[in-house]
Amino acid sequence: MKSVRKIILLMLVLIVAFSRTDTTQAEEISETETYQLSEYDYYFTVRKMTFDEAEKTFGINKHDYETVLSIENQIVKLAAMNDSELYERGMTDTQINALRKYDGSKIEDNPQLRSVLATLSVSLIKVSGSSSAVTVRANWSWNSRPLVTSTTYFETTAFRWKAYNSLGTQITASYNSSGSYCYVTYYNGSTAQTTQRKGITIGNSNSYVYSQFTTDVMIGNVECWAKTGYMVVKVTGSYLSRIDFGFGYNHGISSTPTTITLDSNLGFNYSNGYEMAEQSISINV
Repeated sequence: MKSVRKIILLMLVLIVAFSRTDTTQAEEISETETYQLSEYDYYFTVRKMTFDEAEKTFGINKHDYETVLSIENQIVKLAAMNDSELYERGMTDTQINALRKYDGSKIEDNPQLRSVLATLSVSLIKVSGSSSAVTVRANWSWNSRPLVTSTTYFETTAFRWKAYNSLGTQITASYNSSGSYCYVTYYNGSTAQTTQRKGITIGNSNSYVYSQFTTDVMIGNVECWAKTGYMVVKVTGSYLSRIDFGFGYNHGISSTPTTITLDSNLGFNYSNGYEMAEQSISINV
């Protein structure tokens, strides 16, 4: 009788072990693409362009272009803040020490500002995929508060997609609102204060959607900034073999929400603000 019990116990252990192995493997098959960009790199790039070039490449308007050309003014204001104020922006001692050395000269002559100004990190992740439905997720996070934020300025996150069958022919895949959502977490300094669900707007149900939210919100009497967030988008169709997703993050410096247009590939153009990320991922099913 004891030997029978031992055999049954061994079988149960093996079943649990195989179940855990299968779950782990399922989690590991997800594809991930990660991207990082400092505000400094964006400013540096735009300042090498004429307005026409910057408008064509980034969709930047004239006012925002001129702001980039004089971005030293904003950095000087940042450097004038005391340590307590800079900590409230999420800056570290290392960033503050480097900022204190800034003399107001051109950013091209101050490469140390790359580590001082805010850096945005974006990861694209395959959540699930089948021949009838694919779900993708974008995670984003600022390491510190960007130079220009306000309770009236808007951030924009957007997803677009192109679907193909096994023959490589482009086919229709439609946005599924029941499997899609966007959340943003607002911080005061290094402390999370609130996580809010944001609406997703359909630009075209067969090609792109986007979400817009203010860079800052008031929590009581405290102004908090949008440090992290994520956006999940699900699309459905028939005979799906591959879907190419493009994701964009636009940092706003205007109280007017940006207008989005699509480029010829998987990118976006915006009517205002700074395009901090434009990234793509291909998901095979």
